Amino acid sequence: MMEPEILVIGEALIDIVREADGTTSRLPGGSPTYVAVGLSRLGHSVTELTSLGDDDDGMILRTHLHDSGVRIHLKSRINDYTSRAEVDLTAAGEADLEFAVTWAIPDSIRWDSYDIVHTGSIALALEPGASSLLNLLRHRPKHVLLTVDPNVRSRFLPTGRHRDDRAVLTGSRCCQAQPEGR
Repeated sequence: MMEPEILVIGEALIDIVREADGTTSRLPGGSPTYVAVGLSRLGHSVTELTSLGDDDDGMILRTHLHDSGVRIHLKSRINDYTSRAEVDLTAAGEADLEFAVTWAIPDSIRWDSYDIVHTGSIALALEPGASSLLNLLRHRPKHVLLTVDPNVRSRFLPTGRHRDDRAVLTGSRCCQAQPEGR
């Protein structure tokens, strides 16, 4: 059996981590990016469809993905700036999080080379990319297996009809929000 081709769709961002002692680090992040890198490091063939900034942080992400063996999908969007998650850590190890995430993807792609698609819950909830992602997933070929990471913070949860659309698409009846700051 041939190795499956995996497409990961979702946000790529930079984690700006401020330690209690005042030190700061900038690290590649975003749940879908973690999944793409992890799968690639396990020897799988992975492509990520995302939005990247045309800035130094975007270059950090591009380099990280390349060095980890993850291909960046040709239809990935280029933004003016890279999305960020700012993390302030207390001496007790608790985290205060602030997100500045902007992401968008195309409404259509060629599915012929993919066997598995993975996405994250922020990608399914945060516009303008969420609507495009739902459209892509609804039109994927039947043989393409869908996996979803259901870990979402309450500020990103969809409401009303959009929540129902996402639940139907993912096959879930509910979504448990992770409390803010955890």
